[in-house]
Amino acid sequence: MKLVIVRHGKTEYARIRRYAGSFDTPLSDLGIKELEEIREKYEYPKTSHYFTSNLTRAKETFKILYPDNDSEGALPLLNEHHMGEFEDTPLISNVHAYDDWLLGRNPKGEEIFEDFSRRIMEGIKMVYQLSKGEDSTIVAHAGTIRCLIMKKDKLVPMNYRDLYIKNGMAYLFDVDIRDDEVIINSYQAFDGSDVYRRD
Repeated sequence: MKLVIVRHGKTEYARIRRYAGSFDTPLSDLGIKELEEIREKYEYPKTSHYFTSNLTRAKETFKILYPDNDSEGALPLLNEHHMGEFEDTPLISNVHAYDDWLLGRNPKGEEIFEDFSRRIMEGIKMVYQLSKGEDSTIVAHAGTIRCLIMKKDKLVPMNYRDLYIKNGMAYLFDVDIRDDEVIINSYQAFDGSDVYRRD
């Protein structure tokens, strides 16, 4: 299955510097403007099926980038990771809390990385099933895309922070399901950019 996964545009919570995670926050005015510019610059591949996560920012992004298509489902399995007590709080630099999440410790009620990654793979399998393996587009989140790249490149959870996923950018995946497992054959950013941070 050819899978196009698009990260949502910039959000209101990014503007006011608050954690979102699975908290439902809309796009910001800047996010909407940038998505409209992206729509003029790129013509993302057309697919047979279209899905989004269940969060407003993904559904709003879909309507802007794919105005001539209908979503066949808003899937909670593809939502961004649940940040527990950090959700809807001011964005602060808390490296230790981030490390705890990546290392599987969730003292603040977060969805641990292993559970998050497993959920995303279940979401991909659901898309595969609903589309009968036909080419599909998903509008979702940076975490959704990172989980697939990490699986393909056999990365450890601490590599999660090394991946940079652009707002509004499409990432192209070649995916198979074998023995109930998601197999990522290849991936690339639509604009050809490197997903690994260089800073």
